[in-house]
Amino acid sequence: MSLVRAGADCEALRISSHALRSPHCVCDRAGRRLATRASSQSNVRSIRRRPITPRLPTLARSHARSYSSKPGVCTFYHHVDFFNANYREAGGPKASNLPEAPHIAVVGGGLTGLTTAYFLAKRLEKPAQITVYEASSRWGGWLRSERTPVDVGGVKTQVLFERGPRSMSTAQTGGRMDRFVLYQLLSDFGIPLTPLDGTQPRWILHNGQLAAAPPCSIIDALKNPVLRQVALPLITGWLKNLVRRTPYPSKDMSIAEFLQDRYGSKVLSETLMSAIVHGVWGGSVHNLSAWSVAPHMLGWPAPMSRDDDLTFVPANEFRLWQRVESEMDQMHLMSLTCVDNSSMVSFEQHGMETLSHMLVDALESMPNVELRLGTPATDIAYRERVDKVVINRENARPYDKVISALPAKQLHKATKQTLPLEDFTSVSVMTVNIWYPYEDIIPKGLGYLIPDTVPQEDNPERALGVFFDSGVGVGAGRVEVHGERLAERGTKLFVLMGGHYFDEGHPIPTEEEAIQQAKNLLERQLGIPKDTPCHAVANLAKDCLPQHTVGHAERITKLDQALQAKFKNRLAPIGGSFTKPGVAGALRAGYDMAFDLTFESFHLNGLEAYGVEHAMSPSFVKTPDSCPILLYNAHQSANKKKTEYLRNSSGFSPGQETIWPADEKTLSSLRKD
Repeated sequence: MSLVRAGADCEALRISSHALRSPHCVCDRAGRRLATRASSQSNVRSIRRRPITPRLPTLARSHARSYSSKPGVCTFYHHVDFFNANYREAGGPKASNLPEAPHIAVVGGGLTGLTTAYFLAKRLEKPAQITVYEASSRWGGWLRSERTPVDVGGVKTQVLFERGPRSMSTAQTGGRMDRFVLYQLLSDFGIPLTPLDGTQPRWILHNGQLAAAPPCSIIDALKNPVLRQVALPLITGWLKNLVRRTPYPSKDMSIAEFLQDRYGSKVLSETLMSAIVHGVWGGSVHNLSAWSVAPHMLGWPAPMSRDDDLTFVPANEFRLWQRVESEMDQMHLMSLTCVDNSSMVSFEQHGMETLSHMLVDALESMPNVELRLGTPATDIAYRERVDKVVINRENARPYDKVISALPAKQLHKATKQTLPLEDFTSVSVMTVNIWYPYEDIIPKGLGYLIPDTVPQEDNPERALGVFFDSGVGVGAGRVEVHGERLAERGTKLFVLMGGHYFDEGHPIPTEEEAIQQAKNLLERQLGIPKDTPCHAVANLAKDCLPQHTVGHAERITKLDQALQAKFKNRLAPIGGSFTKPGVAGALRAGYDMAFDLTFESFHLNGLEAYGVEHAMSPSFVKTPDSCPILLYNAHQSANKKKTEYLRNSSGFSPGQETIWPADEKTLSSLRKD
């Protein structure tokens, strides 16, 4: 039986029965391993007679040890409070404090709000009622895919521009399992995704040249002055950690401060990491929190097992796996995972807005859902007399629970400044989509990022990065030509400007000025003449990127306490202002909130796992290498034999009952290398 070393007084944990089909360890109450036994052939035969997804077995309460008792050192076996006896499969018993006919409001019709409403409606049948509020005239929030007719340079066609998020990463560091929420949606709706070639070269602008960024070949790394300068500090830090585990920071600090303190390399923080942060957060490494933005980096390398057949998995990822694996058709789950070998996905025909379209279509067909488009929630208040929350007092419609998917600034205004939200910040970015009717005018790759170290005279536009959308197929919608569906022609680029630079006094350009600035930048950095015929559109996305600055975990803890005191946890804020940003983060936040309310406790506010306590002491689950959470996650394992087996095994043929792993021989072969 797989071991969960989750800290003292850990609640009983239910794990997938698949984990029981492998060698298991028996432990005493101190967490020490006593014995290891391989499954016998008879055990395998008996297991094969079980259903694919039986009710999940319970592990006994376990006490465990930490690596160090010194202050500031990460307790890797910290108490995991969300693994508790309330966990059930979909369709099983609900949370004990769930009202018989709950009336729930979801405020915000972006991807986070729509995902929350969908999974709530899926789990709560009538008489439960879910109402979704959206202030604007369209659903989807920042997701915005536009098909634009163009006539440039004698080429007439249609181009699909992604005006918001352009793709979804399926290999985000620290959140690799988030993609399984997307897989469940695709499984529910039968929507195909388009794997993008995320393995192509990528670059960082350094001294006016494009320098290869990781992952890259050894030859490219040796040619790269940036990677040569950071290689020695990284290797030295890794070796030191092998000999003596590096203390986990006892207080929050900026990413730049942490990297400088840990590795002593200014190039690592202000060039390499600065470029990465620009591309994801649009922020500065000198402002963003190491605790909240890069927790995987603080504990790197991850805790190491002394057992050959056991591996550490972040506890939040194990929790997601438990939930998805109990609800989703395993054959479809496996097929999606095997296809996903790219780390990036998009939607060919209608772009990323496909996600919001399919969610809205589903919600409109659900009898327990009411959609209120063009209805802002301007006033959210708690009524202690009835222990409910009302929205827009003139209507005085009480709700048992209000889930806010609004940005922190908007929620602060709607709650009349009753919650400590004033210190949650965000930045604006100017985006420019450019299409040229010519091909082969840019290098083949993903694009390049621009770090802080690039002087202003070399980057007067204060650009954050340039992305080669046509090079990887982002928004590569098919167009009709004489009744035949053909791929888009030409070259499509996406220029990202502003972010934290706008907050530092750099003037925000108009859309016309931004287009001209993007052309100037492309001429200077890629050699594309600024008078080259093209079609370009620009958009200012105001306050679109939340900034988890230093002290974010402390702010989350204060907000958690205020929600309990002033709203009795009847209000739950979720979304990028508080948890992970981006498309994957939005899907994960909505899924977790719906699951927590219906299966864990109706009185959770969604912030319990993001405060100071969890930031200081991340949780890991120790699980066998054969556990499906590792074998399904091709990107998390460097073992190519596992991935190859998943792709070629006839054991995963559609419609055939399959048990994984098939037998001890197969398991042993997969452990090699």
